Amino acid sequence: MLCPVLLKGAFVFAADFARAVHFPNTFQFLTASSYGSGEVQSNEVKISGGASIPEGIDEILIIDELFDTGKTLASVRTHYEALGFPGDHIKTCTIFGKVPHAAYPVPDHVGIEDLPPLWLAGYGLDLDGFARGWPHLMVRVTDADCPGEGNLGERRGRRLATIRAEVVDKVNKMRG
Repeated sequence: MLCPVLLKGAFVFAADFARAVHFPNTFQFLTASSYGSGEVQSNEVKISGGASIPEGIDEILIIDELFDTGKTLASVRTHYEALGFPGDHIKTCTIFGKVPHAAYPVPDHVGIEDLPPLWLAGYGLDLDGFARGWPHLMVRVTDADCPGEGNLGERRGRRLATIRAEVVDKVNKMRG
């Protein structure tokens, strides 16, 4: 199985994944990004790196850290199909998934799904290049993310408490 890892964010998840799986695999590292600096996605996904298919590969599992809009995963999948690999032998996998967007298909495998539509950092996810190495998932909360009454500190506190409860609940359900 070929496991293309989308850099930079998926390196932490890919390292944990590599230690956990017990089947023959080949890892490949690609840069595929639809984000520039900040939170705004561009209309184009740029793919660079070793996006080739070694001889004897019969399955591809594209590994990314976050399903947000799905544009990046869909573009990388299309890239491998354009190289002649059959689409029904390409799967996608992320550790985190936000609430799905209808424009692109959801990943075949998602660890923690339906996270709130906020900017996440840590465990490979960055905040303008900072925080990828943090071992925990953090949330960037802006004024727009926490409407309501009270001062900004109080509103952020309430919003973060709600988010924490949602994420803990999702993790507990995933653990069974």
